[in-house]
Amino acid sequence: MFFRNLFLVVVSFLLIISFVNASDFEINLYKNDYGSFETVQFEVFTNLSLNRDLSVSDIVLLDMNNNSLNIIKNKVKINNTFYAFYFDLPQVVSGEYMIGFKNINYIEKGILKRQDFFSNLKIVNKSSVSIRPGYFYQAVNSGDEVPFVLVFSNKMNNSVSISLVAEGGFFSLDESNFNLAPDKSKNVQVRTSLFNKRASRFNGRILVDYGSGNYIIPFIIDTNYVEKSENNNDTNVKPDDLAKKNIDLTGINDAIYLTRGSGIKLINISLPNTNIGDYYPPGQIVVVNNASVDLHNLSYYTEGFDDDLFEIEPSKISFLSANNSISFSFGFKDSSNLKPGNYYGTLKVRSAENAFVSIPVSLNVLNKSINVQVDNEINNSVNNSFVEFNKTTIKNGDEGGYGFILLFIFLIIFLLIIFIVYRKMKPKKDKFEGFVESVQKRKNY
Repeated sequence: MFFRNLFLVVVSFLLIISFVNASDFEINLYKNDYGSFETVQFEVFTNLSLNRDLSVSDIVLLDMNNNSLNIIKNKVKINNTFYAFYFDLPQVVSGEYMIGFKNINYIEKGILKRQDFFSNLKIVNKSSVSIRPGYFYQAVNSGDEVPFVLVFSNKMNNSVSISLVAEGGFFSLDESNFNLAPDKSKNVQVRTSLFNKRASRFNGRILVDYGSGNYIIPFIIDTNYVEKSENNNDTNVKPDDLAKKNIDLTGINDAIYLTRGSGIKLINISLPNTNIGDYYPPGQIVVVNNASVDLHNLSYYTEGFDDDLFEIEPSKISFLSANNSISFSFGFKDSSNLKPGNYYGTLKVRSAENAFVSIPVSLNVLNKSINVQVDNEINNSVNNSFVEFNKTTIKNGDEGGYGFILLFIFLIIFLLIIFIVYRKMKPKKDKFEGFVESVQKRKNY
């Protein structure tokens, strides 16, 4: 009986300490702190094989006493690995809160698992202007227009002056400066101009400033436009007629730059704790043409790595119109070919006009081989979580000191459980031995 109980305790302990790598499920908040009625925007990047899409019903906002607060949540799904969420805070007091997801089911190595994922949410003593939507994404046919309405609500005790800036070059606002009285709302029309614009993705954002606060509202449109090219794998840049007209962008900073699907500028790619044999689906990287001219014959390539390490698809496009964007996938050809160690190199993009961007790429490969079965739907999806960009993020746990502390705590709990089970079993053992001894004494008489 004792060993059966001990076995159950050990199994429970092993289940408890089966943590997911923090980089497999990232919750990235847009700001460091928030006030009452403010719109909270955050993104989720996941490398887990979820058994269903993330839902607003999975989101929980917990106060300092671990009580769940009622909020109206909104979801924007970009693909199977990249989500955006936003919601308005209620009237809340200052303190440390938690925002995250409860009871998320995922499959790891053929086993169905369940786990919670949370990040800290700091609330400060202030009131704010709320926005809606906090994130706009839509997939449409090439050339279709995508108008929508921005709604601003003043939850402050005084009038505020709100200024808006449209970035992206494919849309306009019917108002960019206005005053908003307390407890009043304002609608602003957003109108796109996509006709005759050739791009598979339009990547923009709306900057909002109201004095005591600000917002960044991503505005992303994907189209079914397909760039026609004789050979997508031809990485040799051939100057075209436009380049011959002496358009030279050499030395122009940010003529082009790279982002994730969120529109936040990508300044490096880091892949820590990469395991040999693990599945790492390709990630989507967006090239933004920030110049005022069309770009031609853009090539994507890496330097500092073996040619068979990374796969870029496509490796070249022939045209990217001014102030627009286009995406490509970047990933391992086969992680089983990796060897343990640290790798450093660069990812570069260059056009015929010498618009150029280069970002460092680093990965740490561990001496570990795991065979992982991956669902075909996940295998064929575009995965944003492959890319880890350098910005302030709040994750569900640190893999170093924090994980060690948790392991130490669970070890203490484990030993206490064993001790309690043993103490409960010992009186029964003593009582049984006393009974046997009394029986033997009777036989001796």
